[in-house]
Amino acid sequence: MKFSIMIFYGGPSYEHDVSIMSAKNIIDFLKTIKEVIVYPIYIDRDGRWYLTDVNLEKIKKLYSVSYNLTEKFFLINKKKVVADVCFSIIHGNLGEDGKLQGFFETLSIPYTGCDVLSSSIAMNKKLTKTIASLIKIPILEDVTFSKNDFKEKKGEILYLIEKLGMPVFVKPNTLGSSVGVSKVKDFKDITKAIEKAFRYDNVVMVEVGLDRPKEVVCGVLLKRNKILVSKCGEVVVGKKHEFYDYNAKYIDPNGMQLKIPADLDEKIEKKIQEYSISLFKTIGGSGFSRVDFFVDKNNNIYLCEINTIPGFTSHSLFPSLFKYSGVDLKEQLKIIIESAFVRGKDINIGKIKEIERIFK
Repeated sequence: MKFSIMIFYGGPSYEHDVSIMSAKNIIDFLKTIKEVIVYPIYIDRDGRWYLTDVNLEKIKKLYSVSYNLTEKFFLINKKKVVADVCFSIIHGNLGEDGKLQGFFETLSIPYTGCDVLSSSIAMNKKLTKTIASLIKIPILEDVTFSKNDFKEKKGEILYLIEKLGMPVFVKPNTLGSSVGVSKVKDFKDITKAIEKAFRYDNVVMVEVGLDRPKEVVCGVLLKRNKILVSKCGEVVVGKKHEFYDYNAKYIDPNGMQLKIPADLDEKIEKKIQEYSISLFKTIGGSGFSRVDFFVDKNNNIYLCEINTIPGFTSHSLFPSLFKYSGVDLKEQLKIIIESAFVRGKDINIGKIKEIERIFK
C-alpha cells in the first residue's frame, strides 16, 4: 500500500513563483521514494486547481481537480482520490494565512504545518509583534494603519512616522518574501513607499529601521511533542542591496550569503533560539516555521517576523539551517509530514509508524 501526498503549490499570491521553486525541491526528493505517490496540485493565480506533472521545470497541467463535499474525495480525471496527507507549500495569501488550512480542517483532511489560528496570527505582522511583546520578546517601534486611515488621517499618521526617525521600513502587513517592502532614508520619500505597499495590502506597517543590523534566522521543527531548534544563521546581504529584498532573495544569484553559524555571541544565539521556541509555542505552531530577528551593533535583539511556511527551495534558509544542524532534507520532510498526524488531542500512531518505515 503506497502513501499518497498531495503537494499544494502556486496560489493567487505575490509569492507564486517562490512557491513553485519550493514545491520543485520537495517533489524532486519525494518522487525518489518508491512507496510514496506524489500528487502535485497546482493552484493558478486565479485560484483554479490542476494536477500537474511531477517535473516542475515547466508547469504542465494534466487534469482539473475538484472535491466531492458529500463523499469526501478529490476527483481527478474522473477518478476518486483520497490523499493520506496534504502538504501546502503555498507562501503568502491562501496557503500561509490559514485559508487553505481551514478547508482541510472543515473536511477532516490531514495536513502538514501550522493550523488555522497560528497561521493567521503569524501572517499578520502587527498582531505577531503585539503577542511577542506580551511574552517579553523585544520588538521595534512602528506605526501601522489601514488605507482608509491614511486617507482620512494622513497628516497625523505622517507626523507619527516622522517621530520614528529615519530610516524606516515600509511593508505590507500580511505578505512575505519582502514583496512591497521599501527602505526609506529620507522622509520626503515616505508617501511614495506607503503607496507602493498599499498596492499589495490594505494595511501597512512603518517600522523603525536599524543601521545595518545583523539579520539572523532560526528554524523550528515540531517533532511530535518536542520542539527542535536549529543553529542560527546570518543573512549577509550583497553590496548592491540596501536590505534582504525580493531581488536579493530570488533574482540576484549574488544577492545574499547565508552564514551558518551566525557570527554571534553564544549567549545571544541561545536567547534567539529561546525566543523562537517561545513565539512558536505561544501562537500554537506545529510542523515547521522560521523566525527572523535583527541584532544591532550593541547586541540588542528584535523580532522581525515568524514564517509558518518558509521558503523550501534548494537554497532556502530553513532547509539550510537544519541541514547544518544535523537534520537532513529527508528527516525534515518526515517530521513535517508526521505533524499532520499529531495535531490536537489525537495522535495517529499507525500513520506515524508508516511514515517512519517509508522514510527509513
